[in-house]
Amino acid sequence: MRVLVIEVGGTHVKVLATGKRAHRQVESGPPMTAEPMVTAVKPLAYEDYVGLRGLNRLGKKRWRQHVLLVIEQLQVALEPDDVVIGGGNAKRLTEVPMGCRFGDNANAFIGGFKLWKEHAT
Repeated sequence: MRVLVIEVGGTHVKVLATGKRAHRQVESGPPMTAEPMVTAVKPLAYEDYVGLRGLNRLGKKRWRQHVLLVIEQLQVALEPDDVVIGGGNAKRLTEVPMGCRFGDNANAFIGGFKLWKEHAT
C-alpha cells in the first residue's frame, strides 16, 4: 500500500510518500499566494483561513472559529477515528473538538505511516 502524508503548518506544507527518504516542503508563509500553494500541493489552500496568514488577517477569535469549522468539515468528510491537531499555532486554540487531541508535528509522518501499515496487514 502506498501512503501520502501531508502536514500543513503555519509556514510550510510538508509532504512525504511511502518509499521516499525525504519529505518535500513548500513555504506557505506570508509571501505565498493561494495559486502557488494549490499548484504545489493541491487542494490545500487553507492557509488564508487556518494558517499564519489567517491568524494575522482574522485575529485570534475569528481564526479559532475558522480552524474549528475546518476540523468539523474534515471530520464529516473523512470520518476519522482520531484527529491530531499540531503545528506552531495549535497552542492558540482554547478548545479541542470532540474526537481530537493535540500532538507534535514530529510524529505526523511517523504516525501516518504506522496507521496505514497496520491497516494493510
